[in-house]
Amino acid sequence: MIDTSPFNSGLSIYVYDTFISLKASNSSDFVYFSISDRKIGKITLKESLGFSGSSDTHSINHAIAMIDNKKYLSKNSSGIVTFTNISEINVMGTFEFTLYNENDDTDTISVTNGKFND
Repeated sequence: MIDTSPFNSGLSIYVYDTFISLKASNSSDFVYFSISDRKIGKITLKESLGFSGSSDTHSINHAIAMIDNKKYLSKNSSGIVTFTNISEINVMGTFEFTLYNENDDTDTISVTNGKFND
């Protein structure tokens, strides 16, 4: 479990002109998603292309996690990110999804009850 409360330590939210990304991390694991549809409402995740080195390979509306040195990726319709507020000073919403081990589709992780407010 990655818990960033109560002081959002390990939580990073980036709001750009064309997308929003969130990364929750602890010393060894992380969960990340990037959404290009900057709008209030539900966004369905698509297949993740993962990362290439330290930069995003420009997957659109995807999620990725690194847990116990294993990479997990979203698939088409494997989860939802819901934005409830997007402004110049605040981004709020919820998320939940299932991610699949990049080497073994039978190995999955479920991210549930995710919330963000920055």
